[in-house]
Amino acid sequence: MKILNMKWKMSIIDCLCYKPMQYSELLKEVKGISCKMLSCESKDVQTNELIDRHVLNTVPIAVEYQITDYGKSLQ
Repeated sequence: MKILNMKWKMSIIDCLCYKPMQYSELLKEVKGISCKMLSCESKDVQTNELIDRHVLNTVPIAVEYQITDYGKSLQ
């Protein structure tokens, strides 16, 4: 619960509850967050196993984030 006290983490999790998103989509959905902050916060949420990060086999390489079952339990 301590990890969820941060403003951006809950916004990231909330956006991913509806569908998996690529980094750029997530950046557009989370209003007011900077690229650097999104990168930092998403790594932290990923470390706590609330979201998964998948590298897509595309050119250029894209990253997709999706919520885990553990993350869904927060709903």
